[in-house]
Amino acid sequence: MASLWTAAYTDDPRGGRRTPYALEDFQSTVEAGEILVARDEARLAGVVAFYMAGARPGMIASAGEAELSRLAVAGQYRRRGIGRKLVENCLRLAADRHGSALALWSRPHQIEAHQLYLSLGFHRAPERDVEDAEGSRLVFIHRP
Repeated sequence: MASLWTAAYTDDPRGGRRTPYALEDFQSTVEAGEILVARDEARLAGVVAFYMAGARPGMIASAGEAELSRLAVAGQYRRRGIGRKLVENCLRLAADRHGSALALWSRPHQIEAHQLYLSLGFHRAPERDVEDAEGSRLVFIHRP
């Protein structure tokens, strides 16, 4: 999973993370939240992390919200609806388990992801955008 996250988030020439993900990133994700995966037989096709607000530092989710993070689909599996299904599963978890809104953040250059989120009913929440060492974090919210 760390390799998939690294490929998805560090290989984009438009910007984003430059530091590869490590095993510790995977371990801290598992400790704080849940990881949902999509597989094609024995291969990892996609992954996303799901957290409740306050589960880890630096979250965008406010009290009573859940957060989707680190959505990644392997290159050979893109454009097959895998990312959509992973996000839909996070929406179901947020609604069924917690009755809460689902928040996420994305970098400005991740236009394809923004289109996916908007098509699933997320709305931009620019008043919650933040800056970090790697640039702007654009916030999207889905309310049940």
